[in-house]
Amino acid sequence: MPAMAWFEGGTNFIRWSAPGQAGQWPEVQVLGDRCTGRGVALARNGDHTYMAWKGVERNIWWSRLRDGSWSPRESTGFRTLTFPVLGRLGDRTFLAFRREERNFRPPSHQQYTIRWAELHGDRWETESRDLGLHFVDENVSLAEHDGRLHMVWRRTFDSRVCHAVFDGTWTIEGPVGNWRTSAVPAVASDGVHLHFAWRRVEDDHIGWVAGTGDHLGDEVVLSDRRAAGGPALGRSADGELVMVWCDAADGGLRWARCRELCWESRQHAFADRHADAWHGVSLA
Repeated sequence: MPAMAWFEGGTNFIRWSAPGQAGQWPEVQVLGDRCTGRGVALARNGDHTYMAWKGVERNIWWSRLRDGSWSPRESTGFRTLTFPVLGRLGDRTFLAFRREERNFRPPSHQQYTIRWAELHGDRWETESRDLGLHFVDENVSLAEHDGRLHMVWRRTFDSRVCHAVFDGTWTIEGPVGNWRTSAVPAVASDGVHLHFAWRRVEDDHIGWVAGTGDHLGDEVVLSDRRAAGGPALGRSADGELVMVWCDAADGGLRWARCRELCWESRQHAFADRHADAWHGVSLA
């Protein structure tokens, strides 16, 4: 199973579970040295796992997993009102977050921008870069696939799922199909296919599509699952794609695996963890 981090509510401490064997999720650990009121970001890069989160103030903190223990939290030097996201491309690790621009007043669409920074050794770049994305709800999702970094987000004015690709420079491809979502969409790679998943505006069912990155298939509506917030996607150590979502009926966390582009029909309920529906779960 992939590593998992989430904001549970009740207390502000981050919950974490390490990668596990097939079908087995390790026990939950409460990280008492780090608090958040929003989502938590994870990324694995080789032997390293990175975590980033918004503190109960606006600062973005981060740490690295070393020999099974998290390093003390450090400031990235950046601030956000929402939550950060981490991604990797080869041996490079990136941070993206939404920043409020002080030069604009509501309701200007340019009030918020998506910013971008790279990790160099043990330090983040001191200045983040503007990706030129303004119509972005909350944040974006990132995943490496076929030598490129893929980004997806929800466009605020029409709720459509949008896509961009980074291979040294960013190419904004815009809306993907005519798919609309009410939360941040998810993106992940299983090593062969690129996968998108999102909470559909029409009925709260999860929409899913897989493809090569350049050519995506048709939307598949997973009518056996309705989400209370955006789903999460991640890849397990054995290469299986895993989805975690907050069930719309009872608010409980569910998970399922995808094998050979087919989602298992049985949903699995977590007995030892739950999450705030709108702030969700991160997998890596």
